[in-house]
Amino acid sequence: MLTQLLKKFPLVECTVVEPSADQITSYKKLVEEQKRALNGVTFHWQQESIQEFCKANADSSKRFHFVSALHSLYFIQNKDLDFYLKTILGWTEGKMLIMQGAG
Repeated sequence: MLTQLLKKFPLVECTVVEPSADQITSYKKLVEEQKRALNGVTFHWQQESIQEFCKANADSSKRFHFVSALHSLYFIQNKDLDFYLKTILGWTEGKMLIMQGAG
């Protein structure tokens, strides 16, 4: 997805929110392997859950052009989902891709 964004935008900031240190390490290795293709992307690594990130930034003026939520909503209780979706969509003016898989 990032390489596609770079075709249109010369600079992209990517905030990665992931609670697992192992997953962050794995993603950083992929980024390093694709270093040339990802020239122009700045990464910000946040080792925390999407819930922790939302709560810490709920009242923030933080803005994103786009949010890609890949497998990040699994552990949110249904009663809390509305809060998290409104928080995230408030940062993006409504541009969000949600991908969930079912086993």
